[in-house]
Amino acid sequence: MRRFDETVATFEEMKVMGIAPTVRNFTSLLEVAKRTARTQYAELLVREVMPAARISPDTQAWNTLLGAFGRNGDIDGAYRVWQARVEG
Repeated sequence: MRRFDETVATFEEMKVMGIAPTVRNFTSLLEVAKRTARTQYAELLVREVMPAARISPDTQAWNTLLGAFGRNGDIDGAYRVWQARVEG
């Protein structure tokens, strides 16, 4: 939990400092969310936060999100992500 909180705090601090996040920054955040079983947070990042920042999730971001649901045993969530990715 501490690692997740520290990562989110660093991400937010970057934005306060005027550093625009990149798709790579978001993917790193997704990876930490995946490892700490925060699948809903990860999905929110890809579906809402990234588009609001005018960043399109790349294949690695989608795969990380899909992996988050798979790793945490949420087959319905993994299917939902896969379906969203296929539908574009």
